[in-house]
Amino acid sequence: MRGLVSGATRAVLAHEARLSLRGVADMAGPKTAMRPWRIAGVLAVVGTIIFGVSHLLLMTAGQLDPADPRVQITLTINLAFLFILMISAALDSAAYALYARGDYDLMFSAPLAPQTVLLVRALNVFGFTLAKAGLYGAPMLILLCVQRGAHWLAGLPLILALALSATAIAIGLAMGMVRLIGIRSTRVAAQVAAALAGLLVLVMVQWEAIFGPGPKDALVADYIANPQSLGWQLATLPARAMTGDGVALGA
Repeated sequence: MRGLVSGATRAVLAHEARLSLRGVADMAGPKTAMRPWRIAGVLAVVGTIIFGVSHLLLMTAGQLDPADPRVQITLTINLAFLFILMISAALDSAAYALYARGDYDLMFSAPLAPQTVLLVRALNVFGFTLAKAGLYGAPMLILLCVQRGAHWLAGLPLILALALSATAIAIGLAMGMVRLIGIRSTRVAAQVAAALAGLLVLVMVQWEAIFGPGPKDALVADYIANPQSLGWQLATLPARAMTGDGVALGA
């Protein structure tokens, strides 16, 4: 904890944030007087699309009663897909941040503890994962809060917790894969995993159109028959937390 609040950690973290922002800005083209306007325009278009799609999905979602078993199962499936997406995104980021940047000689020659550098790299991976997860989940939660009740804001700390867990898993996977197959193969595997995760997002959105209502109906029936079983209690814990269950959110 002391490492998180030390001046050296804050300084290196600020440096990493500036590098990340510069990289995002460079995607908008050369540095000219028009670049801030191009960035603002892209953000406005992306934000409009995300909120528009989220609104369309909510229009077809019904009442979304938190006590409805079908809602609980749907949220559980969607959160599982989102968690897989987080892990795949964090895996590529972790492989790059921990192994592929090639600046450890410079960083370790500075008057900084190696633990500080590695801590900041891990926080960088977490920030990237949280930003990507928030891009998918936060607009929907904000609209749910406005349209269906403030209890849906419990999903925001849930996304934070999922991003922390995904970062820890991804860093462990990256370290193990680099030892087994090397950094280049690890980055290729991470990019393939990210592509497959993107496909899973499409599957998530079109779940019933692809598989029909049968699989979900079977899950709902089993959940209704055994709502207090340990398996279902653990599986639906994130979904119950997202719908404002204080005990589940604390857990």
